[in-house]
Amino acid sequence: MNPILSIVALLALGSFAAMCISVIIFLGRAKTFLDTTALTLQSTQRVLEDANKKIEPTLELVNSTLKKTTETLEHIDIQLDTMQNSLQNVDNMVQRVTTLQKKVQNKVEEPLMKTASFIAAISKAIQAVNDALRR
Repeated sequence: MNPILSIVALLALGSFAAMCISVIIFLGRAKTFLDTTALTLQSTQRVLEDANKKIEPTLELVNSTLKKTTETLEHIDIQLDTMQNSLQNVDNMVQRVTTLQKKVQNKVEEPLMKTASFIAAISKAIQAVNDALRR
């Protein structure tokens, strides 16, 4: 065989061996990475399963609380409607009493003022007579 061809063949064989060693090292590192990734994924899966188990009762409690809150708010709304109706009735009564008071005042005020003026005039007249008799 030709010596140059032998050297080229040895170089090719050496390069092939180096490439095989590089592939073996890469595959070893890839296996380590994949093993680590698999363990991480399993750990993550366990954490998610635990969280799912813990979240379910919490969500049920939140749902129950929301239902009770909704019922309470509905009762409060009913009570507020009742109070509003009661206040409206009281307002109507106050308006009727105010109207009645104005009517009574209009009917009674003038005669009372005339009577008071008359009594005041009589009182002044009596006072004047009394003062005149004293002198």
